[in-house]
Amino acid sequence: MTGLKAKAAAAAEEEKNLKEELDQQKSRTFELSKKEVQYNVLNRELTSSRDLLENVLKQMKETSLAVESNSSNVSIVDYASVPKSPSFPRKKLVVLVGLLVGIGAGLTLGFLINYLDNTIRTPEQLADQLALPSLGVVPSFALENLPSVPGGPEQARGASTRPGLGKEIIRIEESDSAMPLVYVQAPKSLAAEAYRTIRTGILMSRAGEPPRTILVSSAQSSEGKTTSSVNLAACLASAGGRVVLIDADLRRPSICKHFGLDPHLPGLVEVITGQRALHEVYLKEKIRRVTLIPSGAIPPNPAELLGSLEMASLIDQLASEFDYVLIDSPPVLPVTDSVILSRYVDGVVLVIKGASTPRRVVTDARNRLKAVGANILGAVLNDVDVTGGDYYYYNKYYHSYYRTEGEANRPTGTAPRV
Repeated sequence: MTGLKAKAAAAAEEEKNLKEELDQQKSRTFELSKKEVQYNVLNRELTSSRDLLENVLKQMKETSLAVESNSSNVSIVDYASVPKSPSFPRKKLVVLVGLLVGIGAGLTLGFLINYLDNTIRTPEQLADQLALPSLGVVPSFALENLPSVPGGPEQARGASTRPGLGKEIIRIEESDSAMPLVYVQAPKSLAAEAYRTIRTGILMSRAGEPPRTILVSSAQSSEGKTTSSVNLAACLASAGGRVVLIDADLRRPSICKHFGLDPHLPGLVEVITGQRALHEVYLKEKIRRVTLIPSGAIPPNPAELLGSLEMASLIDQLASEFDYVLIDSPPVLPVTDSVILSRYVDGVVLVIKGASTPRRVVTDARNRLKAVGANILGAVLNDVDVTGGDYYYYNKYYHSYYRTEGEANRPTGTAPRV
């Protein structure tokens, strides 16, 4: 019995030891499993690193083989030398190209401006584009420093006593004149010669006998028709004719103002309405052989007065008394006065400001006059810059001619003035 208990105790002890050993084996098995997982991870990393290393080694070998196979066949023939001048920019070429481009751009711009310019600049444009004969070209007074506002009686008297004028001498009354009468004040100027040309053109504009009743007008205002009228009157008078100048601008009269006269003087309106006799409104001796008829009081119905039978009869009466009747009238386009008067005269002279008046405006004025059967004698290009390309030779030869004439008339031994 005692032996069985001892065996049972021994067996229990052995069983206990076996359980402890079993637990130890289980713990070792778990540790081995963890290490196996780590081993597998490390093994995969090792395999991947080996594959990467093999690829790198393979690429290195391929690169070295490619470099060794591409052997260079370049040999140095000569060493480069330092240039003495820069290869860029090429200044001469740049300057030449810039010059050509500038000339081309300038010519293109010039042609474009000329194409877009719709004004009248030359007599050729009058004839070709407007079918109007050119009577002459009046240069700008400023080109020769001609007086646009005279300096008073002394200047007027000086003009009347200037030597060498011959039969064209004209006396201006000693008054406070404000009219630019360049035909008298500067008889050898380009402007004075231009008015002589216009006078010839007017006198030769009609076959048989020259026109005696002449209407001076313009397409629009501020084109110089009054200045042209006064200078033409003086020019016609210098040829020996008796001239009467009528201020028929009953809306904006200007002749009295330019001659420094009282604007309230009786004139054309009072004669037409029967308030004054014709001889009572004459203003004589302002310019020799030129009689002025002012406009008179500004009426409420200027067109009706100018279109009346009394006005037509007055023009006929003046034509029988004087050699030339000049009528300074309003512009054609703003009012109808000039169109009405054009029916009573022998011819109409249109004054056009050069490089200023649009062609369409002149065309409209011409068409209005033609519509009533007016006889347009021609057109005058006024206030033109004759120093430009279109008139260069005209200006050059004129001054050359007068310089030669002055040297021929100079006494022997007299030095020319500088």
